[in-house]
Amino acid sequence: MSFFSLALFRVLTKQYSENMKKNKVALNLRGLGIPAKLQKTRAVAKSLTGNPDYPNPIPTPEELVAIANKTESTFLKYQSLVQETASVRAILQEEDTLVDTVLTRVGGYVQVASGGDEAKIRSVGFDIKSDSSRISVVGIPLALAASAGQKPGTVALKWKPVRGAHAYVVQVTETIGDAESWKPAAVVTKSKALIEGLKTGTHYWFQVAVTAAVGQGAWSDPATRMAP
Repeated sequence: MSFFSLALFRVLTKQYSENMKKNKVALNLRGLGIPAKLQKTRAVAKSLTGNPDYPNPIPTPEELVAIANKTESTFLKYQSLVQETASVRAILQEEDTLVDTVLTRVGGYVQVASGGDEAKIRSVGFDIKSDSSRISVVGIPLALAASAGQKPGTVALKWKPVRGAHAYVVQVTETIGDAESWKPAAVVTKSKALIEGLKTGTHYWFQVAVTAAVGQGAWSDPATRMAP
């Protein structure tokens, strides 16, 4: 190695060694969200503006601010879309649940009105449950209880669920001793019902029966309540 090459090597080695001892810029971008990055970008641009230590920054402070503004605009649009999508998703879930509810209710009505006739059930678009799901004896709803509803003229009913029930038929009367006085009050698929349109201050009696694949079962013991 020539004397010139050796001298150059020593100079470069010294510069490299000095550079290695200098502090390094830490961006610390990992884990930062977009709003934090934009804040950092604008803070850096402000600090670089007119700073004699950095006379010709690349990119310029103006370019940094412009990029931050454009990114912020896009980010705000994205947030708006996310919120709108979440809102639409929530509405869709509610409407999907509503569809299930109305189909279940109309299914209970069809079960009662058809009397379990397969042709009638299929004629309106419903299927027939397989034989394995059917039971030979229809149970009787037990522990029927009546309580005042939250609104005037309403009574809330509940009872123990019956295995194999497709729906529950509720009847009401003002005259417990008259078998012909019972009138239909509701058809529900859950072991509870809210009876509406009652006369405040009048005593009513209620009874419930199960409809299943083999037909309708016997009526429950009646429960009584005065309508609020």
